[in-house]
Amino acid sequence: MHILWANRRRDDCLGGVSDSSSRRPTTGSSSWWEWVFRTSTGPPEKRQIQRNDIEKNLTVQYLEELKAQYPGLLTVDYFVDEEGTLIGKDAILGFTEPERATRSPGGGTKLILISGPDGFISYLAGPKMWSGGKEIQGPLQGLICQLDLKDWSVQKL
Repeated sequence: MHILWANRRRDDCLGGVSDSSSRRPTTGSSSWWEWVFRTSTGPPEKRQIQRNDIEKNLTVQYLEELKAQYPGLLTVDYFVDEEGTLIGKDAILGFTEPERATRSPGGGTKLILISGPDGFISYLAGPKMWSGGKEIQGPLQGLICQLDLKDWSVQKL
């Protein structure tokens, strides 16, 4: 399972370090976050790991416990607006490529969980809907639908 977790601020996912090395800022210009750390030594990911050893968001702690309990079965990528990391086609295709997707043990379900504000979920996978007084998934639309991913299940949280 691969979780794409979008956040407006780093504090919302404090301590979270993305599992994919392919996660890069997708904006055309450098964000203020990159500019501040551009002259520091070492890549931003290394500095983030050191910072995250001090304190972690409760949800991040829980996800890390799950990853430790079930090694290789769960990966999480954090996308933070203030750091200029946005989920785009490349980020999604980066973990849905056949050579990476086939590493799923036991041939289990290939699942994408999307969490974030309603507008974000709508952009990536289409809006959730209401039916009979209950919120339901709604049809797959948005960016993920455009990618025409085969054999992948998408859940909107």
